[in-house]
Amino acid sequence: MKKLLGKYKAINLIIEAPLSGKFSSNGNPMERGNFEYKKKDGETKARYWYMQAALPALVATGNLLRELASWIKWVKFKNKKISCHEIRFFEGFISFKKSGSTSDHKEDVKKLLHAVQAIARDEKQIKIDGKDYKVGDESVNINDGEKVINIFHMFGIDKFSNVIEVPAASEAPLVIVVESK
Repeated sequence: MKKLLGKYKAINLIIEAPLSGKFSSNGNPMERGNFEYKKKDGETKARYWYMQAALPALVATGNLLRELASWIKWVKFKNKKISCHEIRFFEGFISFKKSGSTSDHKEDVKKLLHAVQAIARDEKQIKIDGKDYKVGDESVNINDGEKVINIFHMFGIDKFSNVIEVPAASEAPLVIVVESK
């Protein structure tokens, strides 16, 4: 990451971990949108942001983002500190892999990269190694009384909002979803 920041002024960073959390009016965690669950054969399968490996991944990402913020180069402009970098964050969500199969992280990265490029071209599917995948960009839905908190505010990184493109506390970064067809 440090080398990327030294080499490029602007980078897109896709992180395969939750970059936001959603809470009900009484403070309980809840699903962020229909991309976190799937109904198949009358059964609902869920991959909510607060379940299984997602929560430790969120915490590890918070630590990474704090470190990343410390690497930012600053310059003074009109009595203000501004950054020499632009970082755009996306949450990568590889949804509902076949049960029993092991994860291939290189393949997941390849799928997410192709998905971002396809979404930029307004395409809804990609083909990798002869396999079709549905892709989309999802927003976190918010209803009255519900609260969304993004990872930057959860971990106190919002103070770098003039450096990192940090959304308001109640906004979540875009979620890039890749799903097997």
